[in-house]
Parts: sequence; C-alpha cells; structure tokens
Amino acid sequence: MLRIASYFFLFMLTASSSFAEEAHRSELLDMTYRFINFAILLAVLYIVLAKPLRDYLASRSEGIRRALDEARLVRIDAEKRYKEYQEKMERLTDEARALRDSLIDEGNKEKARIVEEANKAALRIKEQAQFSAEQEIKKARQAIKEETANLIAEMTEEKLKREIKGSDQERLVMEYLSASGGIH
Repeated sequence: MLRIASYFFLFMLTASSSFAEEAHRSELLDMTYRFINFAILLAVLYIVLAKPLRDYLASRSEGIRRALDEARLVRIDAEKRYKEYQEKMERLTDEARALRDSLIDEGNKEKARIVEEANKAALRIKEQAQFSAEQEIKKARQAIKEETANLIAEMTEEKLKREIKGSDQERLVMEYLSASGGIH
C-alpha cells in the first residue's frame, strides 16, 4: 500500500509540473491541482507516519499512565510514612513529657531529701555547739573555782603568816596531833 501511494505521489508531482508549464490553464484548475497535491501529501504522510505516530502516542500514553500510577503509589507510601512519623513524634513527645515529669518528681524528692539531711546536720551542729559551749562553761567554772580556791588559799596563807605567831603555831600543831590520834 505504501508503495502504491509513493507511485501515485510521484505521478502527481510530475503531472503538476507539466501542467504548470501550460500558461493558459485556468486558475480554478490550478487550485484544484494544488488541492490534490496537498491531499496526496497528507495521504502519504498519514500512510508513512500513522503507525509510528500511533505507536509513539500509545507508548507515551502508557508511559504517562505508568508514571501516574507510580506517583500515586509513591504518594500513598509517603502518606503512610508521614502518618507513621507523626505517630512516632506524638509518642516521643509523650515519652519526653513523661520523662520530664518523672525527672521533676525525682528532683523534688531529692531536693526534699537534701533539705531534710541539711536540717538534721544543722540540728546536730547546733547540738554539738551547745554541748561544746556547755563543756567550755564547765571548764571555765572549774578553772574559776580552782583559781578562786588558790587565791583564797594564798590570801589565807598570807593572812595566817601575818597573824600567827610562834606560840599559835605550836598550839595548832598540838591540836592537830591530838585530833589525829597522836604521834605513833
């Protein structure tokens, strides 16, 4: 069929050129030949290009259809992943919130424990300071008593040295000996 169309096309081209040489043809006939030439050209182009064009358009259409199907699958997959990530983010947010709350609770408990230990330590330090102060007061009182006793003894000794004479001293020794049971 293609061969026949090619022969017909060549025939028409040669016929149109021989007819164009005749100057006395009418314009209407010239227009008719031009239309016939154009129709033949279209017919040849259709015959020659119809199948490749149809195949190209069909393959292109199929390629577009496949691309759309793939895009739809990718979109569905992306939406699934988006939902999964959204759920993961919500879970992570909830877990982070729960972890933060538990850390705050633990921190508050630790704070209370530290404050309680500090209060106990402060009470112990206060008791130790009070005990140390009492001990120092006792030591100071004892030192004052001893100092007072020493001062009284020294003053008494001084007074006795001034006031006691030799005869008083002998009488005191004798009284002491008789009270203690004598000399053995």
